[in-house]
Amino acid sequence: MKSNTGAKLFRGSLLCPEDTETVEPEAVGSDEAAEEIERWASLPREAYSEFLDEKTALLNEFAMMWRMRNKFPIHYIVFKQIACHLPHEAFVEQECNCPY
Repeated sequence: MKSNTGAKLFRGSLLCPEDTETVEPEAVGSDEAAEEIERWASLPREAYSEFLDEKTALLNEFAMMWRMRNKFPIHYIVFKQIACHLPHEAFVEQECNCPY
């Protein structure tokens, strides 16, 4: 298990092994976003199958994005921006179990 060396978005991130593989842009001036989109589109199922719960068919996107943050840095930044509200809104329905 790694030590807490910085602010992390996910609570379980300390339990995940580090994925140190990074992908460098092919050439100076290349479109990094387009290149990352192409790599994301061609991602094989094996790359994310460990985060897929076969019983519920749900994907643990938080763990997956944390593990793939070095391979897909732009996707990780966007994910953090759109998912940052989820932890504190996750149990609203359970707290406010209103019949309306």
